[in-house]
Amino acid sequence: MFFRDDEIGITATIDKLSNDELISLQFGSNIDDTGVRPYDIIIAEWASDFPDPSGVLTPLYLSTGGGNGGSNASGYANARVDELMLAQAASIDTKERTNLILQALDIINAEVPYYIWTHQNYLFTVSNRIKSGVSDLTGIWFWNIYVKNIEITQ
Repeated sequence: MFFRDDEIGITATIDKLSNDELISLQFGSNIDDTGVRPYDIIIAEWASDFPDPSGVLTPLYLSTGGGNGGSNASGYANARVDELMLAQAASIDTKERTNLILQALDIINAEVPYYIWTHQNYLFTVSNRIKSGVSDLTGIWFWNIYVKNIEITQ
C-alpha cells in the first residue's frame, strides 16, 4: 500500500507482512554490513515476560541487542544507557536499581528511539477467599499463570 500526505511531507510504502516475516525483521534479519536494518519504520510489539522494568529496557535499549538476532529493533545505542542498564542488572539493591533505571529512562525519553503507541493491560483477579497455596503461584506473569495447592474457602 502506498501512502502520501503532502500536508506533512510524508510518503511511504506500507508492506503488510505475515507474523513470521515481521518477527524476522524485528529481530535482526537482513541487517547490512553497517548494522542498518532493512526498514525505516516498523510497527511491532514487545512485552516483558517478567514484571521488572529491565525486562523491557534491556532488550530494547541495550546496544548489544542491535545486531542480527537482537531485540533492539531500532538499533539504538547509547554508551551511558548501556552503563546504567548493566549497573542495575548487577545490583541487588532495589533503591539503587530504581535510581539507575530512572537515569537511563531520562536519557531514553530525551532521545526517543521508539514511539510507544499503546500498551496492553493484563488484568488478573485475586480473591480474599484463597485460604492457602498463594506461595505456589508462579511468576510467569502474563503468558500463563500456573497454580497448585490452592484452597478456596466457601
